Amino acid sequence: MVEFALMAPMIFLLLMGIIVAAIVVTNMVQLQNTVRDAARAAAVCGGPIRITLANPPTMPDGLSCTSTNLPQFFDTHLSAIPAGAVQPFICV
Repeated sequence: MVEFALMAPMIFLLLMGIIVAAIVVTNMVQLQNTVRDAARAAAVCGGPIRITLANPPTMPDGLSCTSTNLPQFFDTHLSAIPAGAVQPFICV
C-alpha cells in the first residue's frame, strides 16, 4: 500500500500527460487536413474572377464555387476541431 501511495501520483500524471499529448496531436492532424482541403478547394475555385463566371467550377464536396459556398466549406471542415479553437479569416 505504501508503494502504491508513493507511485500512484506519478503514474497518473504520466497517464494524463500521454492523454493530453494524444489530444494535441489529433487536433494538429485535423487542422493540417482541413488546411490542405481548404487550399485545394481555393485552388480549384481560382479566386474572384473564376467565381463570377456564368458556370463556376465545383469544389470537392460538389457545391459550386461561390463567395458564400467557399467560406462555408472551410467552416464545415473546421468543425472537427473542438471548442472553436481556430477562428478562420477568409479573404475571397
